[in-house]
Amino acid sequence: VLVVEENDVVFIDVSNVSLYKTEVYGTLVVESGTIGNRLGTVTGTGTLRLEVNSPDVSVVLPAGFYNEFFACTGGGLELGGNTDYEVPGGITSLRRLVLDGTGSRIMPNNDLLVCEDFTMSGATFTNSNNRNITIQRDLIVSSGTFNSGINNFIEVERDVLVNGGTFQGQTGGTKTVYGDI
Repeated sequence: VLVVEENDVVFIDVSNVSLYKTEVYGTLVVESGTIGNRLGTVTGTGTLRLEVNSPDVSVVLPAGFYNEFFACTGGGLELGGNTDYEVPGGITSLRRLVLDGTGSRIMPNNDLLVCEDFTMSGATFTNSNNRNITIQRDLIVSSGTFNSGINNFIEVERDVLVNGGTFQGQTGGTKTVYGDI
């Protein structure tokens, strides 16, 4: 059992780590190039950070049971690094999402509910599969570009804050902001 306490940062920088259970209250960083990791049942309200720093490496979400972690009362996901890659598929809801670093983060072919904030800092988010995204708090673009996609539904229940980046609300579909832009 691995417990990442609040304010702690734990790095997984080797491959083939196998755990029965992982509790994340701080930040757990899975570094670029590691494979074969298994986190078991993942719980907590902290942050899971995945990094990719080489164009020939894919982002790898370690095997595990994420039902509690990827829920509105669970934790957050940070996707960092300095190259283009696809966001792991099959994640349909999570508490908060942060995209940082450089390069593109490409939305998978599933709809997404972000229960708190969706924050962009440097990366380019591309919704090329034109999937629906609901953000129950703020969309914060401090740098980088948010490409919403076409003929889809983007709903932000609070504010869209663009202070240094770009929000590209492509044509078609519905873009709804209940707060301020």
